[in-house]
Amino acid sequence: MKKNILWIVGVVIVLIIIVVAISMRQNAPSGNVTSNEPVKKSQEITIGMVTFPGYAPLHIAKSKGYYGNTNVKLVFIESLGELRSAMQSGTIDAYEMIYDMFQSVKDVTPEGVAFLATDESRGADGIVAPNSITKPEDLRGKTVGTEPGFPAYLALLSYLDKGGMTLADVKFKDLPSKDVVAAYLSKSIDVGGTYEPYLSELASKAKDSHILISTKDTSGLAVEFMWVTPKTLADKKDALLDVARGYFKATDLIKTNPDEAFASAAPAFGISKEEMALFKDGIVWPDLAYNQQLLEGKGEKSASVMFPYIGDILRKNNETNITMKADDHITDSILSQIK
Repeated sequence: MKKNILWIVGVVIVLIIIVVAISMRQNAPSGNVTSNEPVKKSQEITIGMVTFPGYAPLHIAKSKGYYGNTNVKLVFIESLGELRSAMQSGTIDAYEMIYDMFQSVKDVTPEGVAFLATDESRGADGIVAPNSITKPEDLRGKTVGTEPGFPAYLALLSYLDKGGMTLADVKFKDLPSKDVVAAYLSKSIDVGGTYEPYLSELASKAKDSHILISTKDTSGLAVEFMWVTPKTLADKKDALLDVARGYFKATDLIKTNPDEAFASAAPAFGISKEEMALFKDGIVWPDLAYNQQLLEGKGEKSASVMFPYIGDILRKNNETNITMKADDHITDSILSQIK
């Protein structure tokens, strides 16, 4: 009798083990993924950019795992033309450009929609001139050297426009930003535009000179956005939402723990944490509130106003022969989903 009871108990225990095992198998994730295996990312986004520490939040988010269920790849492509070609071919899904870089094309309208503002120059770029030059009209006939495609160049075009002038009213020299200091000090140019740390170096070394234009005083002008094709915007909306949320988490970390944030970003650019930290004084990393102001607002600094304003300046300076509408290239469809 005792043996029969033990036998029955044993059978019941075996049945319980079998039922539990079947239940665990049914509830396990598909694709043969077990709790010991890494969860696969649902989508992938590849973002192209030049090597510039101003993109720190994107790299912080990557380092910290802030991109949620999206595998984000960040690649350096050092030519604007190659960035455009890479997106057209599908090699990348998005790229980083400021207003004028995106619109400086001829004949063919670029396929791109801005959904996220990622950085803005606020003092990191500027124009140095003799003390005798204090207004746009004073630049007429002067030799001005700076590098197209950079914020100092855009600031120069905007400054000239305020005086009813264009590059045709000055003697313009296309100079690499790093060469502007030597060119100005040797007097081969009268006015020079560059970025930090060259801007501070030039301002300190040049005699009887001052910073005529600084992006510190041009809020809303030199804003950089992430651009995607309309197809990517439609097909990978969830992934782009992960990118935006990850970016905002990174900007929050910069505010609350800058040492940790910059330490995680610096290796991507081959610089030290201390060097990375220097960029914060001349750059604004737009948080959610500022992004909403830029992409959802209608104020004078909003993208809906600045995009056509800059396009008009570019046409006056023969940088483009195309008129683009802000509604076709600016969207708040991703931001509107973030609370």
